[in-house]
Amino acid sequence: MQTTEYTTENRDKKYQRKQRGRILGGLVIVAAGAVLFAHKAGAVLPEWLFAWPMIIIAIGIYSGARRSFRDFQWLIPVAIGGLFMADRFIEGFSLGHYIWPIIVIAIGLSIMLRPKRKHDCI
Repeated sequence: MQTTEYTTENRDKKYQRKQRGRILGGLVIVAAGAVLFAHKAGAVLPEWLFAWPMIIIAIGIYSGARRSFRDFQWLIPVAIGGLFMADRFIEGFSLGHYIWPIIVIAIGLSIMLRPKRKHDCI
């Protein structure tokens, strides 16, 4: 009998988290739509808000909102978009010179920080 209560309670918590994630994800999309609507209506907004790296950042924020920001995977697209946006805000900074070293470092970090699987252990 205890296991039934536990699974029902666990299922309810999982459902509530999923609902919260859907609401947050929907809010991110509504906010993006409102910004686009304001831009089309003639509101004066910063030009960087409509740059292509903002799409990557928005995808990361949407992904994080869908999962209630429980994990850190959403930070990857936000960081990538942020790096490409840095060209616009930091005088003399050019990501082009650093892109390959950043990719190599990211690959190395992903290999080092990858969670171990059961079959990886001998």
